[in-house]
Amino acid sequence: MALTRTLESAGIVQTAASAPRLAQIVSPPFACGVAWLINALLYLDIRVTNTVFEPGHWQTSDDSWHMSDAAEAHLKWHLPVLHERQSFSFPEALHIRWEHRLDFAASEARPTILFVRDPRDAVYSLYRRSYAERMSFLGYLNRPDIWPDHFPGLFQMPPMESFAYFSWYWQAMAEAMPVKLVRFEDVKASPVETLRDVLQFLGIARSDEELHAAAESSGFEKARQAMQQMESDTGKTFKTARKGQVGEWRQSYSFLARVSIRNLGRAMIAGLGYAEDKGGPVSEQIPKNWRDQLSQGIPPALRSLVTAWLEATEHGKGPGFQEMATAVREQAIAGKDLLRLGAIVEAIFYVQRIFADTASPQARIALNTFVNLNLFYFDQWPVQVAAWSGLRRLETETGAPILQRLGNYQQYRLRILNRMWKLNRIGKLF
Repeated sequence: MALTRTLESAGIVQTAASAPRLAQIVSPPFACGVAWLINALLYLDIRVTNTVFEPGHWQTSDDSWHMSDAAEAHLKWHLPVLHERQSFSFPEALHIRWEHRLDFAASEARPTILFVRDPRDAVYSLYRRSYAERMSFLGYLNRPDIWPDHFPGLFQMPPMESFAYFSWYWQAMAEAMPVKLVRFEDVKASPVETLRDVLQFLGIARSDEELHAAAESSGFEKARQAMQQMESDTGKTFKTARKGQVGEWRQSYSFLARVSIRNLGRAMIAGLGYAEDKGGPVSEQIPKNWRDQLSQGIPPALRSLVTAWLEATEHGKGPGFQEMATAVREQAIAGKDLLRLGAIVEAIFYVQRIFADTASPQARIALNTFVNLNLFYFDQWPVQVAAWSGLRRLETETGAPILQRLGNYQQYRLRILNRMWKLNRIGKLF
């Protein structure tokens, strides 16, 4: 296939001596349809790597690139282009990493595409693909998870809240790096225009003919054919191309499922443009500085302690488990004040898990985002259960009797909530 290379004169054509420019694509760990974009980019001979298969995802020989056997065996379920060709040329000095990751922000500030879908459709589609035989949908909507395959230990929240934290985090990163939001629904409505816009963001050009061909190669029917071919070849079933429908949630969500979308989920849906009341940009919904939120969410007696912990984290010297546990004991923090402190402990934990250097600009943005989300939405049970998880972790790591300080009522309430959702029993209540 003859491809138009309009950037050769700009000196970015890849040679053996040139280091590739780096970019990345991230999407929440649900069925967002990001494979459409990955397929289109590969069709256009733009190198995209799924980091699950690094090192060795791509191998080169005879001036061409091909996937490793492991990468190809998995990605052929998702990418129709791999059923059409096995070798690629990758003429531009550009390498795009792709995964459902948070730690991509820990590296240098790279152009980042955040690919999303209406969370109600994305969550339901993943449920139908992977969980429908094991639990009710209402149970799934209220099931906390730690997302071990993508960001281990985070966030101990149900799907809608996890989607919200992931999306808010990456949109907040626009303060430190170029971040472009691409929506599945825009792909469905205007595939060629959306693809052209993506390439412009990446600094690459292709002809209209090539863009149309890439979009056609990446459509839902092509994806379904690829899936059916893989089912025939392997004897396995994997619903990678189920419907690809916009607005499926309108027919699929019961009344109880709709009302189970809590304030955080509704705010995220509106902020991404999926509600009649579009809401403001995410950057406007999160305060610029976590200090503004402390006056609203932390009792005066705790503010100096919390401020010290957060400022130390911003300087790369965040508190350790023992320091936190000692402060809880010495200051006799108990009851709901302790649970609020647990929300701060969790925010610090998230940042420390993602960033080796918590003093980096990206880590500071993440800390601000998580502190504000945890405090602003503290009245929501998923945030409180996550805060309780932080206190349990503190107790486990130090052996200090932390949880008993919550008091009998809070302990009983949180244990019941945690067990109900952990065992997926909430679906049996209705």
